[in-house]
Amino acid sequence: MSTPIVVELQRFCDQSRTLETEFVPTQLPRLLESVADSQGRVSMRVRGFVDARGRPSLDFSAEAALGVLCTRCLRPMPVVVEVQQTLAFDNAEIDDELDLDTIETLPMVQHLDLVELLEEELLLALPMLPKHDACEAPGPATIGRTSVFSGLQGLMDSTDGTT
Repeated sequence: MSTPIVVELQRFCDQSRTLETEFVPTQLPRLLESVADSQGRVSMRVRGFVDARGRPSLDFSAEAALGVLCTRCLRPMPVVVEVQQTLAFDNAEIDDELDLDTIETLPMVQHLDLVELLEEELLLALPMLPKHDACEAPGPATIGRTSVFSGLQGLMDSTDGTT
């Protein structure tokens, strides 16, 4: 179970606070469900500020070195996931207009769980279909195995001359 890191958003941004921390995947249960093993590391850096429009905002960055399953060969493979995002929080209804400054605007909240935000951003950044640059898809394992239809072949051979 992850230990939440909850900040009072307005104060965190007004005081231009910065938080840097590291995790292992076992501390992030939602992320752990989407990776191949519990090995790896996750680092997060969050800097609070008030933007030019007076909105509490976060510069959010995270990097994770994780193991995921290759969709082609079904073997574990390492991936590095990087997230860099600026988030602004606003009480006003979010405009559907094109925002040219590429800042994602979210509804204002009093308290924000940064671990929950971290997990959400990393889950969105994970590759949907990870695969090695060069690997072979697993083929049928026929060496040393008898076909399930070999018994039928023997039955057909024995009845060919008797009917």
